[in-house]
Amino acid sequence: MLFKLHEQSKQLGNVTAKVNAIEYLYSERFQQRFIDELVQQRLVDEKVRESQTTLLKTTLRHIQKGLEYFYLHDYEQAYKSYQLANSLYPNMPLIHESLGSIYYQMGKFELAKTEWLLAVSLDPLNVACPEFLRKLNTEHPELFGGGNHK
Repeated sequence: MLFKLHEQSKQLGNVTAKVNAIEYLYSERFQQRFIDELVQQRLVDEKVRESQTTLLKTTLRHIQKGLEYFYLHDYEQAYKSYQLANSLYPNMPLIHESLGSIYYQMGKFELAKTEWLLAVSLDPLNVACPEFLRKLNTEHPELFGGGNHK
């Protein structure tokens, strides 16, 4: 009984953490920090920042919705949300990293690999995608020509 209560408590904690993360992603503060980070990483030009703010916020809303669907394990809807984000801002590494994760969850491993490689090419400092690619190589070495991916 105690173990069951502990497990239910952990599940509730995970749900609460996900709700808190989603609420934060919808906050104006996060959206501004996100745009500032894009400028700092030179993914958005400072000169066109103001004109792109609306586009970036719309893109971010699609990303946020996609994340919600991802947490709900509704990968088809998550995919659609991230595709909308990608249509607005096709060179955002975060979108491609997320699409790769969605494809992975859907069992579309070749597409996951393609998206993660694209994310790394757009942001060579990305640390998550190389880890995802290593895991994918371990699970499906045939996608990497049977050799080790480094």
